[in-house]
Amino acid sequence: MPTAFEQAQQASMNQGFVPSAAPMVNDNPVIGQVTSTEATPGPFVPGGGPPGTMTTTDVTLYGFYQEFADLEQSEQESYAEAMFTAGLGDGLGLDSIEDIYQPWAIQSMLNKAIDQSKRALAIGRTNYLPTFDQRFAGQEETSLENALARFEEKKPKTRFIDRTTLEGTAQSYFQDELGRSATASELKSFVAGIHAAQAQGQAGQEIGIAGRAREFALEADPERAAGMDYSKAAGRAMKALGMN
Repeated sequence: MPTAFEQAQQASMNQGFVPSAAPMVNDNPVIGQVTSTEATPGPFVPGGGPPGTMTTTDVTLYGFYQEFADLEQSEQESYAEAMFTAGLGDGLGLDSIEDIYQPWAIQSMLNKAIDQSKRALAIGRTNYLPTFDQRFAGQEETSLENALARFEEKKPKTRFIDRTTLEGTAQSYFQDELGRSATASELKSFVAGIHAAQAQGQAGQEIGIAGRAREFALEADPERAAGMDYSKAAGRAMKALGMN
């Protein structure tokens, strides 16, 4: 004689429910809604315009991504500006207006915006899609100016040493100690290190730019640096012996 539980379980299975199966995960959730008015046939009302029907359409994750992917590059960049202005680029290390146009930056900001739209929809707010029709309404024409203004607000108080000056100093030590030019990556790392020291309050002789540049070059390629030292020593010896 089956128990009450077994009877209920069997009834559920008869309806297609499988107890051992994991629930399906919706990987294409609704992230917002769009409401539009469609004109419908009917009598003309003076001063009231043509009659219409309000239609609300769900916007899914995949559908939204597809529409964004179909935009022109200039349109995507305008959205990047609007998203950055809204703070969606905070924490991404975006240092210039050019940085926010990088595909990875746009993707990261868009992911945040979509997540916020889903959260807003969960509490009944249907106007938070990251579009110029909803969340960023009225910003399309001023998106670039707004983003530039945001960069000005985020500028650190510290007056950092000019990047060109630092790169020139590093290059001179790379040439002297290694006999080669520093790579773009090495220059970026050196400049970042000096600016980080400044951000921590160090200044002037405390930073020791020349000393840091020489040490940085030596650490970049110790074997080559040792070879350069040997070559220089041999050159000095030959000169002392009148052989050069």
